[in-house]
Amino acid sequence: MRGVIRAEMFGQLTSGLEAAWNKLKGEEVLTKENIVEPMIDIRRALLEADISDSMLIESFLVLELWLHVYWLTQIVHNELVKLMGGEDSELVFAKSGPTVILLAGLQGVGKTTVSAKLALYLKKQGKNCMLIAGDVYRPAAIDQLVILGEQL
Repeated sequence: MRGVIRAEMFGQLTSGLEAAWNKLKGEEVLTKENIVEPMIDIRRALLEADISDSMLIESFLVLELWLHVYWLTQIVHNELVKLMGGEDSELVFAKSGPTVILLAGLQGVGKTTVSAKLALYLKKQGKNCMLIAGDVYRPAAIDQLVILGEQL
């Protein structure tokens, strides 16, 4: 059954990949050193699942791409943490007048939803909140914020 993963193959593959993943769980950063053993586990899992050579190569290419994406994501995350100060901090509220919280980010990353969730969180803490839509180029985002704000 070339190109098809049967149920028992999938079970073996799943347990082998979980073993590899468990070895990586505690690692903050992927390095050439700490990835060697999990990659051996992944190769063994693919072979034990009786996956054909062409699927093995294809699977390795996908895994290698995934690891590069994961590694890049980890690097970007670490740099952003350093840029933002490297530690958690509480919101500081103005002693008088409103406290302004600006959410900035790329289009489609969830700023509108996060702003509504933040307002709900602050409302539960006894704060009065006002949501202001600043994206005049996307009327749907304004409508979404109005709907979310009304649900508060």
